[in-house]
Amino acid sequence: MQKTLLCILCFILFGCSISSVKLPAEYSHQFKRANKSKNIKNIEKCSFYLNEFEDARQSKSLGIVALTIVESDVEKWALSALNQYNIDNKNSVELPHVKVSLVKAYIHSMMTSMAANVVFKIEYPDTDKVLTKENETNSIVIKYVRGYEVNVNWNSGEDEILSTLNKAMSNAIAKARNELDQKLCT
Repeated sequence: MQKTLLCILCFILFGCSISSVKLPAEYSHQFKRANKSKNIKNIEKCSFYLNEFEDARQSKSLGIVALTIVESDVEKWALSALNQYNIDNKNSVELPHVKVSLVKAYIHSMMTSMAANVVFKIEYPDTDKVLTKENETNSIVIKYVRGYEVNVNWNSGEDEILSTLNKAMSNAIAKARNELDQKLCT
């Protein structure tokens, strides 16, 4: 009986206090000081044309952090991040074309921390394959890259949530850029 009463009391106190936070759609992660100039030079060295972007997530929610539902315009957020990493849909002349799909983007809380995950599927032309008369179609390379970040959850604030998601996004795009730089930038 006491357990039932305790559960009902917890539901009344905490069950009705779920709030939501709407995050800005602009990506705003800054590089760490030690690697900032190196990262910026690498990004400026090679550009890519974003041929197509797709939000292919099954769940359109960004998740829940300590009774706070996280909402955002994820497509604008992802395109803003890709743009900062010189992957955009401008100046398509002579740039390698890539297709990017956002497969997963979510954040969840665990006891005293929160974890964010971002997964992209990138498709780009296979430059290692030699085209011949018999094989005139371009083959496509498909790679999945995952970025994640785990941070301490101090007060489930909007800035904390956004920072953790932006760091996960940064990690995923950095891995994608590394793959694209190795294969398409010479």
